[in-house]
Amino acid sequence: MLVFIIPVYNESENIPILLSKIKKLMDDKSFRYKIIAINDGSTDNSLFILKEHSQHIPMEICNHTTNLGPGKAFLTGFQTALKIANDDDIIVTLEADNTSDLTILPELISKLNNGNDVVLASCYASGGKVLNTVFYSRFISWAANLLIKNLFSIKQIHTFSSFYRVYQTKALKATFNYFGDSTIEQKGFSCMTELLLKFKVLGLKIAEVPMCLKSDIRQGKSKMKIFKTTIEYFCLFLKFLVNRRKYIKKTL
Repeated sequence: MLVFIIPVYNESENIPILLSKIKKLMDDKSFRYKIIAINDGSTDNSLFILKEHSQHIPMEICNHTTNLGPGKAFLTGFQTALKIANDDDIIVTLEADNTSDLTILPELISKLNNGNDVVLASCYASGGKVLNTVFYSRFISWAANLLIKNLFSIKQIHTFSSFYRVYQTKALKATFNYFGDSTIEQKGFSCMTELLLKFKVLGLKIAEVPMCLKSDIRQGKSKMKIFKTTIEYFCLFLKFLVNRRKYIKKTL
């Protein structure tokens, strides 16, 4: 079974399209699936739309009454997913804004089943592209990825912040068993980089598949605030560098 985790914050224009795409792909591939949608304090019609679609597709809705950020949304999603997923199930995380290319999902799954613990959709890997995105956003993302590669010696990976990933359930269970509720401490968009760094601490296998990121598919503006996210990454790097020796020592 595939378990999708989708954080949703004011995505009333995007979420119906995404859910329809997921249903079509799952039906075409005859995959068993369940969607865990985390409504993260939306002030538009997102929650109503999710409830409406839950009558026709297998979906569980987790509702945050206030906006807590992607970190808390993913933490809720993972904790909910791990209660229902078996070790042979696959957990998929997605953006709610339609920028995740579902056509590469079978390739992500294939690579996961080839001995990896997590596989990322990467617009910066060889064969990947970024289209219709403003320059400063691309530059900051590129610079952050380059910094992570060199600071933490993760040479084989090119994209660290993408929400679009597939995970072995047993790898996520191992991570949450080790780190507990502190598995995801970052509140903002840096949370997925934090999770990846903790995967590396545990020696889990990480791979990626190239993807073309088309920002013009998204209806409305990105929820990511560049300055705020930059500060979050700086704090994450500093915290992880300070604590990395402790993590490695405990692991060994």
